[in-house]
Amino acid sequence: MTILFSLSAGRNTVCTIKRCLNVLKYNPNDILIVNCDVGIDKISLETSLSEYINTRFYINPIPRTPNRFRHNILEAHCVNYTYIRDKNIVFDTIYLISDQDMFFKYGLSKLVKNYHAGFLICSNYIKPTNYKQIGFAGDFYINQKKDPFCIYGILENKQITRVVSEQIEGSFYCRMLFEKMLQYLESFPIHYSKIEAANCEEFVFGNLYINIFQDEFPIHLPISTIFRHDTIIDCPDELFNIITRQKERQSMISSNAYESFHMYTYGIKRVKYQENLDQKVDDIISKAKVYLREVGADNSLDINPE
Repeated sequence: MTILFSLSAGRNTVCTIKRCLNVLKYNPNDILIVNCDVGIDKISLETSLSEYINTRFYINPIPRTPNRFRHNILEAHCVNYTYIRDKNIVFDTIYLISDQDMFFKYGLSKLVKNYHAGFLICSNYIKPTNYKQIGFAGDFYINQKKDPFCIYGILENKQITRVVSEQIEGSFYCRMLFEKMLQYLESFPIHYSKIEAANCEEFVFGNLYINIFQDEFPIHLPISTIFRHDTIIDCPDELFNIITRQKERQSMISSNAYESFHMYTYGIKRVKYQENLDQKVDDIISKAKVYLREVGADNSLDINPE
């Protein structure tokens, strides 16, 4: 079982290096490809990760296309996949991450190998025309319904009977499924590189999977392995409980936090490396390891699953 981690890097060089090292550390038998913004120093990246370069770590030379709000994240993951595929590198699953994600325990490959797909659904509307009536995907991703890629691409298909929105970070798809979804995207009259609006990537793969490919690939995990909460870094006790797998649902600190069970949580989102929040998380991880040893619990933070 080999995971291809696809990273879209857009903050700065130091953040990208830290992010890459974190992925490689906690997933020691897997590979990583990064698509960088123009501001990332690729020479520094290669130097800092020289022991992994072209064995477990790859830099995609294909730049992303900018849209009106930021770089095209959907395109970044698509071209990352095709770059590795065309180099005939063996992998089983593609797992999508951002440069604000941070893993804190091993064993992810043991989990994802049991599923065809995994993602975190944010909204779920049953009627195919709901996005026209009450706001696309709960009125949060309002730019999506105006984007030609959506109007003349995904939403043209009558098979799309449920419009959903997801967090792309922490989602994963087996290789055969992702290949089919990518082939489907390539058939659109408007290419994904032409996306103009922000957040288009948040619903593309989830909608394709649930509406078109789920019957063929029925085994999915609807809970993200990356716990997302904008203020979790400011709540060290709750983060400690998540990392040590205590209190489960009680660890959720607000009503709008997405439900996450300890057995599925391998990392967190919203770790701003440029603010050195990763050091704060590392300190909590160290305390969690001490706690687990003291209570005699299975210390999955330290176990290399392979």
